[in-house]
Amino acid sequence: METNKNELINMITYIRHKIGDLNTNERKDILQMLINSGIEDSKIQSKGRGTQIKFMDIPTDMIVSIHNFIQVKIDEKMENLKNFTEENDEPETEI
Repeated sequence: METNKNELINMITYIRHKIGDLNTNERKDILQMLINSGIEDSKIQSKGRGTQIKFMDIPTDMIVSIHNFIQVKIDEKMENLKNFTEENDEPETEI
């Protein structure tokens, strides 16, 4: 399935807004995905405490992969939070 321009823009926006919700290991996984994708090393640059790459240097299929990866991780975090909240909402029994 081909990704149209609007879908791609929405994915990039999602990535930009949600990347900060990932932990360090998950962000390292994304960096490894980028490195393994064949993107020139010169396009991936250290910046401050992290790594930077321009979206225009990332192939569309890699943007889709990163978007899907983030979506799965956020969904997992939400499910864990829901389960944790439900466990703590159980009524206490007195002994």
